This record gives sequence, C-alpha cells and structure tokens, in this order.
Amino acid sequence: MKTAKNIALILMCVTLIATVAVGIVLVDRVLTLLMPSPPPTGDALQTPPSSSESVPPSAPSSVPPSSSTVPLHQCEFTIKGKTYAPTCDMLGYTVYTCECGEADYQDYVPSLGHIYGDFIVIPPTCTEDGCTQRTCSRCNQTERTDIVEAAHAFSSWTATEAPERESRNCSACGQTQLRSTVSGESWTVTTITLEDVGGFGHLQVEVRSTKNAKAQIHHIYVGFPDANIRFDYVQEYLLVYYTFNGEEQVNAIASNLENLTLQPIGTMVPGKPAAAS
Repeated sequence: MKTAKNIALILMCVTLIATVAVGIVLVDRVLTLLMPSPPPTGDALQTPPSSSESVPPSAPSSVPPSSSTVPLHQCEFTIKGKTYAPTCDMLGYTVYTCECGEADYQDYVPSLGHIYGDFIVIPPTCTEDGCTQRTCSRCNQTERTDIVEAAHAFSSWTATEAPERESRNCSACGQTQLRSTVSGESWTVTTITLEDVGGFGHLQVEVRSTKNAKAQIHHIYVGFPDANIRFDYVQEYLLVYYTFNGEEQVNAIASNLENLTLQPIGTMVPGKPAAAS
C-alpha cells in the first residue's frame, strides 16, 4: 500500500516539473515577440545601399545629404564681358559670367531693321536671271521679286551649208546652236569677245556637244575689220565662215587646234599673231 502511494507521488512530481518547463518556454517565446531585437554588431552591420539620384558620389553613403553638408551654388552673373551691337535682323546683347564659368546674356537691344532703297529692275541676260531688286543701305542685303529666268534670244532654225544640219543664233550674245536633222545630235558654239591683241581682234570660241560637257576651246585672232565671222560644226571640225573683200571664205579648224590667226591679207593660218606670241 505504501509502495503505491510513493509511485503516485513520483508521477505528480514529474507532471509538475513538465508543466513548469512548458510554461517557461511559452513565457520566453512571448517575451521574444514583445521585446525588440538588439542591433547587429560586427560583420552583421551593413551600409545602406547608395542611390545616384539622392546621394551624390562625393557624399559618404552612411550620411544622407542635407543643406548643412552639401550647400547649393547660386550663380551670380556679375562679370561683364563682350557687348554685341544690334544688326538689321539680330538683337544686341552683353555677355555676363559667373565665377564658376557659367554665362548669361543680358542687356538686350532691339534689332535695327533694314533700310531698303527703291526697287530697281534688272533685266535678264542669256545666262543670268532678271528681277526687281532693292538693297539695304546698312548691310547690303538684297530683296528680290518678279524673277525672270535667263533665256537666249534665238532666231528660227535654218539650214546650213553643211548637209542635214540646222542652226540658229542668239541676237543678244551671239551663241550659235547647231543640230543634226537625222541623228538628233546637237552642239553649241559660244563666241566670247576678248581684248584686242596687237591690233588683232580676239575671239574665244567654245564648242560643246550636248552629250559631252567638256568644251573644245579655240582662240581666233582677226586681222581686219568687218570679217562677219560665223561658225558651223561638222565631224569634229569647226567651220569658220568670214568675209574678205566682199567674198565669203571658209576654213576648217580641227578640234585639237587651239589658236588660229586670220591675217590682214585674208588668209587663215595656225597659231597666234606675232604680237600675241
């Protein structure tokens, strides 16, 4: 009987001890949830990540920027620099700079505006457009209206001495246009009057094919007046027609012959006159 009581007493003690142990564990868990954890120390301490938008590269990542640690620069444009005067169509102004090098533009002056003269009419030529034009007396800028395109004053197409060929002449500049009536080929012969050389008239003749932009250049020196020179072009030869003592003469110039002299006696020879050599 005594033995049974002892066993019962032992079981009660074990149950009591287990209950106390469980209570201690529960109390520790509750305290852990309610109490804040201590700050990390040593290797566990981490620097907050930096941000390029909020922390400048020169500031310590652990110290956020503030008005006391990163003062803002306010430019003061007090250094006066070059002054630009106004023009007809641009404002005048003065350049001011800050000690940091930044520039500002101040003291604006209104533009002056153009002072145009009267309109004048410039007639067209064979190679230059015509227009009505006026010019600013201050800056020489021109204002143009009523543009008239350049144009030759050609005559009608007429047959030439060469077969199957037509020509027409510009009464303003003397240019001759030639075309074939069978092949569709065409040429221009442009005569430019240059300064006389030793009593000889000096003509520069340019022959240009519409299929070839490169011109053949000939210099013709005329030793008598009233030669009434005109030109034709056949098979890479420039034909020179002229009048001497009331009779028309003709001479052919090869494309590689640059200079030709029409002598006072009416004959044509290669080369320049002696006075031009």
